[in-house]
Amino acid sequence: MEEDYYVFKIDQSIDWYGKLYRELGFETQTTQINGQNILFTKADGDIGRGGACLLQLSHDILGLYLNVIYNKNIKANMVNQLGEFFVINYSISDAINFERGLSEDSKEGSSRLVTLTDAALINNFSPTPFTPIKVLRIIMSRDFAVNLAENIFVDFDINKLFNTNLNTVFLQYEMDEKSEKIISDLSQYNIYEPGFHIYLTSVCYNLLAIFQDVLKSRRKPILSKLSKEDVIMIEKSRVHMIENLEGKFPGITNLGLISCMSSSKFKILFTKIYGLAPQKYYINKKMEYAKKMLLNEDTSISIVVFKLGYQNASAFTRQFKKYFGVLPKDVKNIIV
Repeated sequence: MEEDYYVFKIDQSIDWYGKLYRELGFETQTTQINGQNILFTKADGDIGRGGACLLQLSHDILGLYLNVIYNKNIKANMVNQLGEFFVINYSISDAINFERGLSEDSKEGSSRLVTLTDAALINNFSPTPFTPIKVLRIIMSRDFAVNLAENIFVDFDINKLFNTNLNTVFLQYEMDEKSEKIISDLSQYNIYEPGFHIYLTSVCYNLLAIFQDVLKSRRKPILSKLSKEDVIMIEKSRVHMIENLEGKFPGITNLGLISCMSSSKFKILFTKIYGLAPQKYYINKKMEYAKKMLLNEDTSISIVVFKLGYQNASAFTRQFKKYFGVLPKDVKNIIV
């Protein structure tokens, strides 16, 4: 299958997006409602099905929602300079670079991630043909991103945070249930219905508020030169852990092999990205999985103990109480 190639450059208007999608063969419509610039794109033919909406939320913030299936191989390359724009990427269907290869049927979902990165690092858009792509991005100017960071990391050297010689991916974490529901609910609305832009505007600001709360809960941002390849490979090891909760911890050596890196490098990068050491992360996920099973009235504690590979109920009970603060039999008392 032949591949069509395109180049684009983000700016603080919505014109760059219209130019890109007109080249892709989409219908585009630009409008202004109450001073807000809005761009709609639509396709229903050889190029693909679906569309997107780009909002100019303010002079410094853009909100982009994409829900489309492409029928052909395309590749679009961004040419922005490092440090010009920063992106909060919310993806239900794909990881940071729309790269696939991760399992679609893990117990917790394979790649529902939120990633804060320099826009220039998400430079390749190459979706898999005939595969649904559903993603929301909040694109911020450097000035806005710096101001946001200064208000949150008050005791941190902001110059280090935005030094692209030090940083690539600043933060990556699993999407919380509230954000996931907000984005999932978007797919129930027709992009082209009157008033969709109002709903999308509220969604973007809600997600920004949640994102700020997450940042405040982190002791510090990531300060590490991470390649996109490292991020993707670390994610594969995370998915492997999630898919193997019914057993023992896979081990740092094995996870390092899955990530194609040394054990020490894997442990350092995993901890930086997800905020927890791999084994601690695995135990936490195991406890969350145990809670879900116990909330099913047909699942007894003994079945959970057996399925999760514990030698006895006492060991499981100790770990469950340490994590949730209640005994397994009192699982319904856990405050979510």
